[in-house]
Amino acid sequence: MIDLSGWNERDFIVLKNSLNQFIEHIRFFEISSKEFNDNIRPFKKVLPEALFEDILSFYLANAKPRQKIPAPRGGKVEIFSTLINSKQAAILASWIHRIKTNKRNLEDYKYSFDLIYREKENYDIFDIRKKCNEQTACILFIQIQEKDTIIGGYMPVGWNTFSQTPRLATDRNRQENWVNTSESFIFSSCDGSRKDFKNFTISRVVNRNKAICLTNALNFGNSDLVIYNNNQGTYVRKYYENSILNIDRFTIQKIEIFKVLYNA
Repeated sequence: MIDLSGWNERDFIVLKNSLNQFIEHIRFFEISSKEFNDNIRPFKKVLPEALFEDILSFYLANAKPRQKIPAPRGGKVEIFSTLINSKQAAILASWIHRIKTNKRNLEDYKYSFDLIYREKENYDIFDIRKKCNEQTACILFIQIQEKDTIIGGYMPVGWNTFSQTPRLATDRNRQENWVNTSESFIFSSCDGSRKDFKNFTISRVVNRNKAICLTNALNFGNSDLVIYNNNQGTYVRKYYENSILNIDRFTIQKIEIFKVLYNA
């Protein structure tokens, strides 16, 4: 965190006057909660009070911004996330659409990410499934305690209940229900970096018949990425192509789920 112990009131006034004309052009809602806490919060006196409260509500209470905010730059996708930014969301959109990432082609694919669920500790899987039920494609982001890592997964047909899920297959030997899709993938910032998805590892499903297992957990491949209650998750590569973690158990600090919409 920035040390402002040597600053006086005049220093803040001078900075505020210098930045005043630029404040409306700053994309405060595209930074992570950690960046906000470390680099923005110490300068509370410099920001308009309404704007600061809006930012604080966004990170603490999941509230959408009330202030007019700049549109994302080219090659970015708007997303109100505390875990990733708009540039990273655009790269995710390219993964979903299976295109190479560059500014021009990302502008051709109009994706939006609508928040369905956000919670820190003590999330509830049944509540998540209820809110995600009958949704279209969903994407999951998880901040785990180990190495300050972000992991997640993309589910192209949403998380529906057993009776409502299309393209369902049953493994009678194990009494498991599966969603058949070739488009799901999981990912992680396996090196601990959260700054750029270029350093992230993506792992696409290789056995489409075992893409999503419908259990009481959030379950990719029945082992590849499984999220349980009590802030716990497990990872054992089986039906997805690449390894995304070097640990088989992890502790969940925060979880976000977005509905993914393609606007033609």
